Amino acid sequence: MNNKNQIINNLQNELNNKNQIINNLQNELSNKNQIINNLQNELNNLAISYNNNLSLINQLQNNLNQKEQELSQLKNKLLSNSNQIKVDSENKYGFPISFRTINQEIMHPMICNKNDLISRLEEELYNEYPKYKEFNTYLSCNGGVLKRFKTVGENNIKKGDAIVVNIVE
Repeated sequence: MNNKNQIINNLQNELNNKNQIINNLQNELSNKNQIINNLQNELNNLAISYNNNLSLINQLQNNLNQKEQELSQLKNKLLSNSNQIKVDSENKYGFPISFRTINQEIMHPMICNKNDLISRLEEELYNEYPKYKEFNTYLSCNGGVLKRFKTVGENNIKKGDAIVVNIVE
């Protein structure tokens, strides 16, 4: 009987060892399931963070587009204001033109604005060069004959243009 007890004890020990191995494997499986759950939670959190970041990126892109439109509008307004200031400045302070003759006897710079009459500028020129009061003259600029009783602007004279004093013979 002793031999039977020994066999039973051996089998009981083997059963206990196998149960211990099963418990260890179950604990290991439980730990691995816990790791998998933790990784799954981390993955879910990363997905949520990614979606939040994507939403933030879209919002920032929309803000950037809006700011670019505002900047473009402000640049256009600045350009418009700059052009208006230039026009106002030219009207208030004038711009340079010059009077010349073909023979280079007259090379006279003058400041005028768009509202000056050509006849007034011509009078000022002939006061400087009285000899030309004796001639029958006409003025031309950029290939066209100027109208004496129209303004600089109406005659399309621009900053830096040269007005040629022509003598009719």
